[in-house]
Amino acid sequence: MKKIFLLFSLSFGIQTLFGQTFVDIIPAKDNTIFSESNALSNGLGSDLFAGTIRSGAFRRILLSFSLNTIPVNAKIDSVVLILRSDKSRANATFTIRRLTSDWGEGTSNSTISGGGQGATATVGDATWANNFYNTTTWSSAGGDFDKTTVSATFNAISTSVINAKSTQLTKDVIDWYTGDKSNFGWIIIGNESASGTAHRFDSKHATELTSQKPTLRVFYSIQTSIDDNISEKEKFYPNPANDVLTFDKQKGKVVIINSFGQIVMQSEATGSISLEGIPQGIYFVKFAQGDNQLHKLIIE
Repeated sequence: MKKIFLLFSLSFGIQTLFGQTFVDIIPAKDNTIFSESNALSNGLGSDLFAGTIRSGAFRRILLSFSLNTIPVNAKIDSVVLILRSDKSRANATFTIRRLTSDWGEGTSNSTISGGGQGATATVGDATWANNFYNTTTWSSAGGDFDKTTVSATFNAISTSVINAKSTQLTKDVIDWYTGDKSNFGWIIIGNESASGTAHRFDSKHATELTSQKPTLRVFYSIQTSIDDNISEKEKFYPNPANDVLTFDKQKGKVVIINSFGQIVMQSEATGSISLEGIPQGIYFVKFAQGDNQLHKLIIE
């Protein structure tokens, strides 16, 4: 018999800067894919690479952030993607786009040419051809991403700290947080029309200070949840539940998200929603009516 317990979500790493509250998030996973081979990756490498090397081959960066440390009932105001470039041959412009397929970080770890030549991919790594080596492939070689909308652009020089931000970058994070889009992260693409434009960036596995690793900084405020006159117990019940989650006869959008930030179910519902087919694990439930949202953590 399936049992579901309703709990409050907890947050860590919350800070305040000039009166604004924010949380800094290190990637849940990051990787580099290499155009010259469908069997190269750098899942555990200390560096990430994007752009074109002198031979004309491309490198692209994959980044994904779990949003579970953002407090419940948060209203995301803005985000900044912080990166550190520590080596390059030329200044270059980079484009950030939203990924539309999931991907993996395996145990590959390149030490050749400072990591820039890649290492043999291991099971679950992302490569130029595979989103998960060597079992599933991207729909398009080089990664599946939104080719219509640019999330942000930034310029980088050697040994520089980049603060990438834009309205669209913030919208991406809001869409992931609310469950409107699946959270597969971003791809960073450099100048692929000229050779020698590749840059090296610190990865989540870098041995440097945490402040030099890729960081998603999310600024937020706390919003009021739906109908404060209804007790928490009455909003979602029973506790524990079996295969059905019941709420107080309110019509709204219900989104269930796993611990990786991926949507496993979403539906317009009134009164209840079936949990049949969802495997055991930890999930966030978001219930929305217009701009009002109620967030819950469930353990299944």
